Amino acid sequence: MQEESIQLHYREGSSDKLYLVELKQEPSGWVVNFAYGRRGRALNASTKTPSPIPYSAAKRKYDALVAEKMGKGYGVYRGASSAIAPVTVNSPSVPPATTAQSARFLPQLLCPVEESAVETYLSGDRWFMQEKKDGQRCGIRRSPAGVEAYNRKGQVVTLGGTIEAYLKQIPGNFLLDGELVGDCFFAFDVLESGSSNLRSTTYENRLAALSSLLRGYTNEYIRIVPTARTEEAKRTLYDLLKEQKREGVVFKKRGAPHVPGRSNSPATATQVKVKFYATCTAIVTGINDQRSIRLGLFHQGAIINVGNVTIPVNHEIPKADDRVEIRYLYAYPVPGGSLYQPVYLGLRTDVDEADCNTSQLKFKPEGHVEEDES
Repeated sequence: MQEESIQLHYREGSSDKLYLVELKQEPSGWVVNFAYGRRGRALNASTKTPSPIPYSAAKRKYDALVAEKMGKGYGVYRGASSAIAPVTVNSPSVPPATTAQSARFLPQLLCPVEESAVETYLSGDRWFMQEKKDGQRCGIRRSPAGVEAYNRKGQVVTLGGTIEAYLKQIPGNFLLDGELVGDCFFAFDVLESGSSNLRSTTYENRLAALSSLLRGYTNEYIRIVPTARTEEAKRTLYDLLKEQKREGVVFKKRGAPHVPGRSNSPATATQVKVKFYATCTAIVTGINDQRSIRLGLFHQGAIINVGNVTIPVNHEIPKADDRVEIRYLYAYPVPGGSLYQPVYLGLRTDVDEADCNTSQLKFKPEGHVEEDES
């Protein structure tokens, strides 16, 4: 029995993150601690073991945590760290990381903006608008080797057999960007077509290339997301989606190239999203009776409870430590608060545990009173 520690690193677009895991002995047993955050900044620290446990159980937790991070594209960090003191790396029983995991598909992520700013994007024709689909981001590559799908972190994911069969009917090589919603792939961009890399071209040109590529091949399993291009069309679609209580809309600058990662400022972003309701990714901290689970989020380095949610009968009940997507109206202040009117949307396998934090939350407006509140 020996103490172990490892520093992991993940980089994709503007993301540059460190994740430290340690297996440490204490007088009454063993603990598994971890720290995470952006490289070059102070890390947030927490633990997988609130109290010491036997070595064998702690070792399993340590190996499982490292394997999970490596499976999501993290690799062993070998550079000089400015965020934490250097540690001795004792590699646990996990497969080696592969840097190619995050290089297969590097999507452009959406910068969130408040609904109060929507007039900027509705006016004129500099921005196209599309419905924001409520699914999983998905890149699909067609090559002589076949069809391969990736999540937003570049990891290979399973694609429905029917979707894959239809994609194989499309001639040539290509790399599509879109959203996987149930048994349907909604395409909204093409990054490669034939031998051409289209990332440096305008979104308007890429959208035209997408329409040309999929012409005659769209059906109930493969669709192109409808695009509103004029101010009149955008306003009409926006009002319709609001009335139908859809998730939200996406605005994309028509003359902009594809830029991997996420812009930190709406002022410089070329793709933004406006949500009509709030969502967050939470951690399952426990299973209740009657198809209900407990939800947790990281807050100042520790996981806090943010309420419960019922699992619809058409979904399997997730397991403890799973990440789940939750829709809600707003959140009461934390710590001590909870999500108001939470609705379970499904599992998330492409989000790091460290990203399940309270910075995602949209809090209750000051002075706001619901009709059933006194």
